[in-house]
Amino acid sequence: MDPTLPLVQLLGDPALDEEKEDELKEIMEYATGVGPNFNNINDEYVETVRDYGLHIHPYTVNDKETMETALE
Repeated sequence: MDPTLPLVQLLGDPALDEEKEDELKEIMEYATGVGPNFNNINDEYVETVRDYGLHIHPYTVNDKETMETALE
């Protein structure tokens, strides 16, 4: 694989706690972003991930209505 390609780490349960924040610190070392399940994220989560300098690429956004909800 091309080592210059940006990587996104998929996440199952993005609930924030001290352990998860330690995981975000580790992810920063090799990835440019995280991919949490859309149904499990909130404003606090988005802000925390961005504070770590990571991008957010939520998954399971499969239709226009869900995308509009995600953008709110």
